[in-house]
Amino acid sequence: MDENKIIEMLAKMNDRNEERHKEVMQGIQETRQAITETNERMDEGFKEVTERFDKLELLSNDDVVAILKRLEKNTSNLSQDIETLSGLYGKHEVVINRIKNN
Repeated sequence: MDENKIIEMLAKMNDRNEERHKEVMQGIQETRQAITETNERMDEGFKEVTERFDKLELLSNDDVVAILKRLEKNTSNLSQDIETLSGLYGKHEVVINRIKNN
């Protein structure tokens, strides 16, 4: 083979290698960009999930407080009812004892 042909072939091979290198580097850059965008979307998704959990936690606490307040009110009402009934029962007992003793 002629030395000029060998040099020409090597130059073509070098050009192809440089093209392939550029393509590979561009692919790597595109992959990095895609990974960065995916990470950003995942971060946003995690933020949304965290916010939803926080809201659920707050709502749950508020619900529990509301239920406890309702129970407290009902218990208070029951206590008042018991006191009233005790008073009425006591009055009836007094009347019954008077009738028995007379």
